[in-house]
Amino acid sequence: MKIVWIGLLAGLLLGCGGERVVEQETGGKTAVSLPIAPTSRANADVVHVRAVATATDTWTFHVTVTHPDTGWDDYANGWDVVLPDGTVI
Repeated sequence: MKIVWIGLLAGLLLGCGGERVVEQETGGKTAVSLPIAPTSRANADVVHVRAVATATDTWTFHVTVTHPDTGWDDYANGWDVVLPDGTVI
């Protein structure tokens, strides 16, 4: 099941314009890291994602986001992880 989730995550992230996937074993748990090319519009851009399997069927996502605004007007307090088929996990 872990390989299926990694494959789905990699497919999702590669669909976002990423350059390459880096997988590593960390104490028996798999981490997936992917840099993502930013877009040119003034939206928040995801520039890097690292997904770590922290337990059975549990993942932690470390996400780096860039945005030209420095104030609180575009503050985000939540995120969705969306699979290529549109399923929100």
